[in-house]
Amino acid sequence: MPGLGSYFKKVGVIPASRRAVGAALGVGDDVIVWPGGELDAMRAWKKRDEVVLGNRKGFVRQAIRSGVPITPVATIGGSDTVFVVSEGRWLAKKLGIKKFFRSEMCPIVIGAPFGLSLEALPMHIPLPSKIRVEIQDPIEVSCDEDKQNDAAYVDSIYAQVEQSIQAGVDRLAKKRRFPIFG
Repeated sequence: MPGLGSYFKKVGVIPASRRAVGAALGVGDDVIVWPGGELDAMRAWKKRDEVVLGNRKGFVRQAIRSGVPITPVATIGGSDTVFVVSEGRWLAKKLGIKKFFRSEMCPIVIGAPFGLSLEALPMHIPLPSKIRVEIQDPIEVSCDEDKQNDAAYVDSIYAQVEQSIQAGVDRLAKKRRFPIFG
């Protein structure tokens, strides 16, 4: 979409690359990453309270390289705004979506105004939902850059982050009164 890139740049969105994130952290900027990306955002509705980071561990390695802690953030409610019937992994594979869009999914959703449709771009009218957020305690990482190549260490930090977010999601989900409307 024309103009979208310049809009994102103006509001502070940076490319999801080592260089861009490293540069931002290097000048003291805060950076928010969603390691699960589309896997987490467009998981099936029945799995909406499961944390899905997709075994993507680059954020852990980046934190080690930059010498910054990781502050996990748990959220619920966003996945209540649309019914994802299927993650469409089979369809994505058949259509070669990953090659063009770096996604393993082609979500099939039910929502207004199109009813049953593919969620290529967010084009549905979101259902009303209360978004709840819980910021977790920071997880300190080693400043030893060699640790970014230590698979066991990276895996242990990744597991701590994932468990922290899941515990927060579980607490927040207990506050939900209705699947939609929050």
